[in-house]
Amino acid sequence: MIVIIKEMVTNAAIIASFVFVIGYIYREKRISVRSPMKMKLVIGISSGFLGYLLIFYGFQIQETIIDMRYIAVMVAAYTTGLLPALLAGTIIGIGRLLVHGVTVSSITAVVTIMILAFGTGIIGQRYQMQRFSWAAMTAFALLIGNGTLYFLLNDVNILFIFNIIFLLSSIFVKICVNYVREANDVYRKMIRLSVEDHVTGLLNRRGFFQEMNKVFENYNEHDSSLFSFIIADIDYFKKVNDTYGHSVGDVVLEEVGKIIKESMSKTDVVARIGGEEFGLLVSTSSKEEAVMIAERVREKIEHHKFHAGGTTFSVTLSLGIATYASTLDEAKLFRLADQALYEAKAKGRNNVQIANEE
Repeated sequence: MIVIIKEMVTNAAIIASFVFVIGYIYREKRISVRSPMKMKLVIGISSGFLGYLLIFYGFQIQETIIDMRYIAVMVAAYTTGLLPALLAGTIIGIGRLLVHGVTVSSITAVVTIMILAFGTGIIGQRYQMQRFSWAAMTAFALLIGNGTLYFLLNDVNILFIFNIIFLLSSIFVKICVNYVREANDVYRKMIRLSVEDHVTGLLNRRGFFQEMNKVFENYNEHDSSLFSFIIADIDYFKKVNDTYGHSVGDVVLEEVGKIIKESMSKTDVVARIGGEEFGLLVSTSSKEEAVMIAERVREKIEHHKFHAGGTTFSVTLSLGIATYASTLDEAKLFRLADQALYEAKAKGRNNVQIANEE
């Protein structure tokens, strides 16, 4: 009995380690039934080899091997649904045949693991990560496990020990899965907040320059299409805060950011890079197209009506443009756009200026 408990505890520890490793690898992505096919295949295959590994840490009675391979399939089913569960079950089934060849016990094990994979996969696919789904999988696994062990061993004492250890292992693994999922959710949230402006929901300055760095790398490596950097600044924004209050000022920032975002293509980058400054990184075919985009944004903002305490008012934008050239790095591009913005301010605001190349 001590040997059985020892091997089952080892099984549970191996599964928990697997959960933490997979969680770490995919910490930046939420694992679900809607995950990309590549992720599902990785989880299904790795869960299958996990179950195969557990066979070697099981307790053998005659030709029957008792281990926690069912939980490996349950993890795949619970996190990513039917296909990974079937994939894991298939690998485990083949592995079981390889261990002791074709016997009554191994054939029974293959049949039951595939039934388990299908059943738990259906539960995971339909009720993905809902509270009762793991409990339902556990109950289904115990039903199959008890039937299989009784058929092969006809030993009530073994069944009792198996049920207790399996239940405890299932609870332990479920706690690990929940912990990893919640920790990864917090991690992704912190990553998102570190590059997101809390007022507008756009990228902040840090996030914007990370994206700019990617654009520069892609351009240099793949000779992509021309792009331009535009700085848009709300004219006399301090007056808005002084007249209507900072809460209204925040609404103005949010709405201006929304209008700019909606004016861009999905591949363009929009961010709030300062108090009332917005950064736009746009794909363009020419300087003239960059000016057209900036003018479109300027006109939309100019004609948009803001409301505060029964009062309607408008704001305007000044915009400076710098277009990429091979002689420019990120700092120089930013400086040119800033100089163009300064020129737009000097020429009376509410206009667009484009920088000359250095």
